[in-house]
Amino acid sequence: MIRLWLAIPVAAVLAVSVGCGGSEDPPPSPGPAVDAEIRASGDEDTKIGAGMKQYIVRNCPPPGTTPAIPKKYRGTSYYPGLKQTFVATVALCESIATIEVEDSQMTVRTGLKNDARGRAAAERFCELVQAADVADFTPGHELQDFEGETIKVCPARTS
Repeated sequence: MIRLWLAIPVAAVLAVSVGCGGSEDPPPSPGPAVDAEIRASGDEDTKIGAGMKQYIVRNCPPPGTTPAIPKKYRGTSYYPGLKQTFVATVALCESIATIEVEDSQMTVRTGLKNDARGRAAAERFCELVQAADVADFTPGHELQDFEGETIKVCPARTS
């Protein structure tokens, strides 16, 4: 009987300590933008996150798509930039885990690395933030790798 009395407080302490730690849930696995989880601190932030997700998804090419640009245009001066934009968009679209919004500031956690591919996708992310008109005048939108390390902080739109 005495052992039972000792076991109950020990079990309670263990149960409470297991629940302690970070209040933040780990992000889901990175994947298609359409599956990105939105985490927000209120209704307005939820609206911003949903609007950004919708805008990114609208700009994502279908999986497995390659640009169908006729050969006669491939030698033009704008083709390399167009191709780079397409490749960066695909990289971003395939790797979003969460879109977190707090005080109108977005933090997007991805499966990207801070390498040339990830930085190109981060540039594309910042372009999409500017074009989405959901929180483009808010400074500090950030694209992160899966561990939460910053790949790029986007400049605020000024006009």
